[in-house]
Amino acid sequence: MIDRLLSLASTVQSNKGAYAVLAGSGVSRAAGIPTGYEVMLDLIRRIARAEGAHCEPDPEAWFQATYGVSPAYPTLLDALAASDVERQQLLRGYFEPTDEERGRGIKLPTYAHRAIAGLMAQGYVRVVVTTNFDRLFEQALAERGITPTVVSTPDQVEGIQPLPHVRQLLIKVHGDYLDTRMKNTPEELEGFDPRLEALVQRVFEEFGLVICGWSAEYDTALRRSLERCSARWFGVYWATRGKATPTVSRLTEQCRARLITIKDADSFFVQLLDKVVALEQDGAESPQSVEVDVARIKKYLSDERYRIELADLVRGEVKRTILVLNDERISPDGELPTRESFPTKMGQYERAVERLLHLLGTGCFWGEANHLPHWLDSIAAIASRPQGLCPWPDYPAVLLCYAAGIGAVAAERYETLVSLMISRPFKDVSGKERPAALVAHADTIPGTWMEFVTETRATRDEKRFSLHLHKILRSPLDAVVSGPRAYDAAFDLFECLNALIYYSLASNGFSPHPVADPLMPLGRFAWHDVDRAALISRLEREIEEQRDEWCLVRCGLFHGDYARAMHALGELRKQAEELSSGRPGAAAGRHGRLTSGRIP
Repeated sequence: MIDRLLSLASTVQSNKGAYAVLAGSGVSRAAGIPTGYEVMLDLIRRIARAEGAHCEPDPEAWFQATYGVSPAYPTLLDALAASDVERQQLLRGYFEPTDEERGRGIKLPTYAHRAIAGLMAQGYVRVVVTTNFDRLFEQALAERGITPTVVSTPDQVEGIQPLPHVRQLLIKVHGDYLDTRMKNTPEELEGFDPRLEALVQRVFEEFGLVICGWSAEYDTALRRSLERCSARWFGVYWATRGKATPTVSRLTEQCRARLITIKDADSFFVQLLDKVVALEQDGAESPQSVEVDVARIKKYLSDERYRIELADLVRGEVKRTILVLNDERISPDGELPTRESFPTKMGQYERAVERLLHLLGTGCFWGEANHLPHWLDSIAAIASRPQGLCPWPDYPAVLLCYAAGIGAVAAERYETLVSLMISRPFKDVSGKERPAALVAHADTIPGTWMEFVTETRATRDEKRFSLHLHKILRSPLDAVVSGPRAYDAAFDLFECLNALIYYSLASNGFSPHPVADPLMPLGRFAWHDVDRAALISRLEREIEEQRDEWCLVRCGLFHGDYARAMHALGELRKQAEELSSGRPGAAAGRHGRLTSGRIP
């Protein structure tokens, strides 16, 4: 039987723009946003404190008994604030984050909001109906450069375009938190203004529905609108956590909806977006959405005022990437790849981190020293995620190291490069941390994976893997490296410098088996005689001229001694020439290292 989430993704992808999302309070719950009922109860508590009274355990009953009327927002706010401005300021505290809350990621768009915004940005979803007062959907869409049409009051209904012509429509059926006409009490939720009711009815009849975070218990008018839809053009999918309530069960039967059991709204919508895009473009990210992210990170890097937005962007993408990497489709429990399934597995990893490759490549090109923790934390988070039985868990982090390192090299930010490669985000099976330079290369590929990559265990494994990375990383670095020749040069210089960093670490006790002249990880440059000679000669000249001020020496490698760096470069030249010439001794030595699974 086809998984219902996959079925939903397939129908959303094949009927682009035909589905709407109905989002209840459960979608905003993870952001720390209180429900409307919780806000009302807290306002009553404020009034009780001002009166010197005790309203627990039932604030609502206390208010009705004390004042003789049911609590409603206008009444409560009039009692607590004298003007519209004061009333708005009072409500802002419930829905807008303080600096401290923003730093903790509270009252900000969740993964669910951002994933739904992604579906809207790419045209898969055009309408969102929500019972929430907050503006998290507006913020998530703004992050993608989109200003939606918002309807939160009946009079706004008259100003919108006909539904077929609206690109992104947000209908806030209970109002907006800055409008004191919000609906929350049972009496208020009993009915809609006829104009708003007609709009919601049209959406429910003309669009398919993806319902999430909505209990349907108290929203009487909204529930009736759903019940009245006798002629439905598209299907209904209802996502629930655990067993459906009797109300939801009755409605799903009446609407012939398909129930989808989910862990939470965040993982549900992230997986839905990922599967929809995968079906549409074989898993590739939308170029437009990636370009928007690249433009945003460049803007945020340009001004310290955007430090919070930068942190939110990078942290949010890391968390989204981890959710995707942990998807059962990529990391099925107990299932290891076969020779036949390996290319698919490799591609899934690459697509999962694609957007993050763009961000880190751009970030390390334009970022300053104070931005470095963002890139280090991102790679560490991906490398240390729960990995189950994944046969090569380091691969996504290796990709990120390459993208970040090439971006740093292209901008001649060598301090950034060295920090990336000598930090210790990688852990082996024993839990021991190792610098990235000892991991981010072909030598750490498990033997079975290397056979899948190259269909052989010959010495050209390193070259093939390097060529594969060269191909994969070209697009994510387009924003910072213009033209194929510039990209080739940056890629080769990164692999060459990474080999030297490896040499410095491996010969000084950072590897399990330090030796005087360890075999270095060699990239594509090693097989091109002309390019190799030119690159190594250039580095020799730089070391001779700059001595202890040469970039890697200045950063503390080679014990700060340029003579050691020159020796390492000579060893690199020797090993590359031996490997390129195909000498049996060199081939056997490297073959033994590659298949042993150990770093010299």
